[in-house]
Amino acid sequence: MKIKLLALTAENLKSCQVEVGARLLLAVSGGVDSIVLTHLIAELAKTNHYDYALVHLDHSLRGQASLKDYRLVEQLAKSLGCEFYGFKYDVPALAKQEKVSFELAARKLRHQLFAKVMSEHKYDYLLTAHHLGDNAETILLNLFRGTGLKGLSGIALQNGKIIRPLINVSKEKLYALANAEHWHYHEDVTNRELTYARNRIRRCIIPEIERHYNPRLQEQLAQTAEIIASEDAFLEKMAEQNLERLLKSGGNYCLLNIEKWQTIDIVLRRRMIRALYHRLRGSTYHLGFEHINMLDEWFVNGKIASKQHLFGLDFVLNQKQVSISLEHGEQERQEQMLALGEHYIIEYQLLFTVSDKVLDDTDIYLPKEQFSLGLSLRFPQPNDYMRALGMKGHRKSLKKIISETKINIAERKNIPLLAIRDEVIWVKGLRKSVYSKKNITRDDIIYISIKDMSREERTQV
Repeated sequence: MKIKLLALTAENLKSCQVEVGARLLLAVSGGVDSIVLTHLIAELAKTNHYDYALVHLDHSLRGQASLKDYRLVEQLAKSLGCEFYGFKYDVPALAKQEKVSFELAARKLRHQLFAKVMSEHKYDYLLTAHHLGDNAETILLNLFRGTGLKGLSGIALQNGKIIRPLINVSKEKLYALANAEHWHYHEDVTNRELTYARNRIRRCIIPEIERHYNPRLQEQLAQTAEIIASEDAFLEKMAEQNLERLLKSGGNYCLLNIEKWQTIDIVLRRRMIRALYHRLRGSTYHLGFEHINMLDEWFVNGKIASKQHLFGLDFVLNQKQVSISLEHGEQERQEQMLALGEHYIIEYQLLFTVSDKVLDDTDIYLPKEQFSLGLSLRFPQPNDYMRALGMKGHRKSLKKIISETKINIAERKNIPLLAIRDEVIWVKGLRKSVYSKKNITRDDIIYISIKDMSREERTQV
């Protein structure tokens, strides 16, 4: 068993082009998988002259048990004669402060700390102990939440400087080797708690499928993920090549050829939008499937001279091309005047229809006299006020209305609203104004409907 896993680990490191004498930083939790990885690397270091060290983060989640994990890894490093980098953070408090899940806060913190150690001490690679079971859990978790091919590609053996030498080894084999060699490890009791989605997949769903449908589920998922990953890489390459052909730089902006865009299959166009954001913004964070579909629809069928702003990029649709630039300041983004007609606002996945004719799904009934003062879509401003339904026409500052909600303080300045000068007539997700009164049919009324296109998309699916 040990000889086979040593050979497999060595083969995986070789395929990642890890050279003799490389400096390796091992992320070690104290669980069976990272303990086995440590001992295997220690053995391989004897012939490959690896300069390796252990790094550990105490998440302050399990009291004395967390402290014991820390000491176990520290003592292991000492017995092997290698460097040890230990950290202790109150991750539950951090997660609460940042209003994210414990898992997300912990993962983000680990990445930051480990990257810092890598940089300061000049390690070549970070090795983690992800195994076959972790890969299966990730694939299923992404599938259940909704994903594209990349999410179904699972956990790669290598991602830049991060290598996972045990990714094709089952947890059962890791336990078998650790027990046979009498390597001391700790069990994390939180791995048994079914409050975490990943634990439910590991302890309930995977065993059920293996018992009743496919006993080799984890191996089959890994094989399927490998196929998907290679095809995903091929499509990604094609998307990059097409984007390179259609996109021309013009100094502070780029021009995208829309005539040629329409001749390309939608499968590649979606990827090209993601590639566009990677190229110009360096990230696709927040860019969802609905945003991509709506932006593509606007490229093809949008009105000439219409504009869009989406996650840091400004778009202007011309006859044969789209002009794309990085946003040039908040004011342009914060206020957009809405005239009669339809207005796609892709960033918020909203469709506004402004008409002087009665609409079946009217949300706002605005006197033409008010409309003539200018209807703007923007963000909250200091002097904003609203006359809400049920307040007998009395004014109330928008700041006070928002403060009475549970909306995060950091998000309050980014709530889209409709306003006539300082009077707010609609705010996304908040109470209705006096302009929302139903069944008003007069010649002096402008009718406004507001559709959440993300819900429309889900309904169609």
